[in-house]
Amino acid sequence: MVKDSRNVLKTGFDRNDNVIKLHDEKLKHMQKILVMMIKDFDMIAQKYGIEYTLSGGSVIGALRHKGFIPLTTTYVIKGTVNGTNALWYVKNNVVTYTNTVAKDKNGNYYGIINGKVDNNFNGFLSDGKEWWHVNKGKVTFTDTGVFKGTINGTTGWYYAKASKYTKATVLAKNPDNNTWWRVTDGKMDFGFTGFFQNENGLWYCKNGQITFTDTGIFEGTINGVTGYYYVKGSLFTKTNTVAQYGSDYWCVQDGMINSGFTGICSNSSGSWYCKDGKAQLEFTGEITYNGKKYKIVKGMVK
Repeated sequence: MVKDSRNVLKTGFDRNDNVIKLHDEKLKHMQKILVMMIKDFDMIAQKYGIEYTLSGGSVIGALRHKGFIPLTTTYVIKGTVNGTNALWYVKNNVVTYTNTVAKDKNGNYYGIINGKVDNNFNGFLSDGKEWWHVNKGKVTFTDTGVFKGTINGTTGWYYAKASKYTKATVLAKNPDNNTWWRVTDGKMDFGFTGFFQNENGLWYCKNGQITFTDTGIFEGTINGVTGYYYVKGSLFTKTNTVAQYGSDYWCVQDGMINSGFTGICSNSSGSWYCKDGKAQLEFTGEITYNGKKYKIVKGMVK
């Protein structure tokens, strides 16, 4: 069914840029008055030989549209509609009740919920081309990190860069609680456990999160090599030490368990006899390593 255009509610603006309601009939009446005014002026000008020119919108309307310029204004404007004073989304001079992202005449961008700015809204909204993170009703273009919201009907934690949803695989911070997470294809990846690199190093993630408290040996893949790597404060650390994995202690060389090593390996607690990479905590006796004899008591060099 096609609506009678005379019943379509449109908007105009008063001198204070407040929204005022206009029906097509009222618009046509105002246009007729304007036409009468210009005709009266033109008649007087011709009678007395006064030369004049049109400018601005009058020229555009006369030359491009052969009449009045069609209503094409689309932006956010403050005003009162049905008794509610707010920032309203006006599309082609019609208050449009939709969810989107739009700007005001000063270039500020807002999140629109059901036709007006909602200063309490935090989440993602689409302008029809991109998805944007809206922070308390505004698009700041400075929000970078993971934020909760709904995109294409799916609620989750999404990555935004300069407020724009970005389908990237990165490590990113949740600004709400200062936690860091693995992001896969633009969405927080709770299923990821392993190592991932950013500009600050190789980080161990557990269930998608960097805890900054994990210290010890963890299984994972680094540079295509799967093994058991040493982590300190969740950061892969290329060091030589003896560290615990499971119920055993192991020799770590260059940050990785060396299961082929037999000899003496040290950590902050002392030096230990290791065989096939594992500290021999049950061994007591003497060994020779690199031509030197060592006395061992329960795996420790004495």
